[in-house]
Amino acid sequence: MGFFKDFKDDFSQAVNELMPGQDNLEDGAANEDLVVNTLENEVDVESELSKLDGLLEQVTSQTAKQQTSVQNQPVPSAPQPKPAGETKIEQPVIPENHVKNTQEERKMAVKTVQYVFNGQTYDLTLDASTGKYKATVPAPSKSSYSQDGHKYGGSVIATDDAGNSTTIDQSDATFGANLLLRVLEKVAPTLVFTYPTAGAYITNATPAIRFKVTDNDSGVNPDTIVIKVDGAKVTTSFTKTAVTGGYECSYTPGTALADGAHTISIEASDYDGNAATAKTVTFTIDTIPPTLTLTNPADGLITNKSTLVVSGKTDDAKSKPVTVTVNGASVAVNSDGSFSKEITLTNGSNTITVVAKDKAGKTTTVTRKVTLDTGAPVFKGITLTPNPVDCGKTFIISVEVTD
Repeated sequence: MGFFKDFKDDFSQAVNELMPGQDNLEDGAANEDLVVNTLENEVDVESELSKLDGLLEQVTSQTAKQQTSVQNQPVPSAPQPKPAGETKIEQPVIPENHVKNTQEERKMAVKTVQYVFNGQTYDLTLDASTGKYKATVPAPSKSSYSQDGHKYGGSVIATDDAGNSTTIDQSDATFGANLLLRVLEKVAPTLVFTYPTAGAYITNATPAIRFKVTDNDSGVNPDTIVIKVDGAKVTTSFTKTAVTGGYECSYTPGTALADGAHTISIEASDYDGNAATAKTVTFTIDTIPPTLTLTNPADGLITNKSTLVVSGKTDDAKSKPVTVTVNGASVAVNSDGSFSKEITLTNGSNTITVVAKDKAGKTTTVTRKVTLDTGAPVFKGITLTPNPVDCGKTFIISVEVTD
């Protein structure tokens, strides 16, 4: 049993080193509990191990109490100068853990947190419920599409009581992406037709349709520009010329449009997804001139009357009403297309010109020649040959007359 005795001796020595000056570990604990049986005779191993476990628990408990007592010990005041002849008093040693706690209390707190955004600086306020600094910031009046990466950047600055500061901006590898803000505009592009205008009558069956799309913020997305002719989307390419704030566009139909009314619509969106309300314009293609028939006068008419009524009828199935002029003077046209106009002739030959014109500007012209003769004939001479003449014979009368 020499092994067990040596172990108990070593253990007892360790206990005395851990707790110098301690005769007992716990009040009421028997001394025999602190001394391991050193008899070299028979040893109850189980009993001795139980004693050792109890002793170890008491050592641990006592050590913890000593540490707690040292931590709670007040900080001694600085030593005062001693009067002459006074006995020297040793200054107590301040526990190391107490010095550490005092240093932590002296650490500087965050004084201000600021956010710099769009040329403005905003002070953030600590939210005690979350432990975070917050501020409400107004978004810019312009979208971020024109900014680098289509996003606004910013920076945050934290400053402590000592004046030390840390700044993080959008280039920071850890938090930079969190400072990038995308701002969307809410105004859709503007659509304006340049040609044709609403209600226009056009004689060209393949007109060059022109319009302009503008957006002064995020900009017009050219891929969203759409043209529809009579409801059918144009699938062929058309011209998109970049201008300030948008595009000027032109489209010429590859196939002639039929005579009659047509509707063109255009659509477009900006880069922030705002879609403009479709703009439409309706116009009329008219490639056929109006009909024109004159019922009076007949061409080549000769009259001794100085006034003459010109009458006729006109029509245009696609672009009514039709206007009529007679020798340049406007004539009223009835709902059935009939018209009449009294004119004054000059003595001699007169040319009458009648023009019918529809809303598309197509014209039809008819002319008539009329002669006015108001002078009576003048006899220049009269002769009868032979004169005298025998009964039952013939003779010749010769008259010279002018007009």
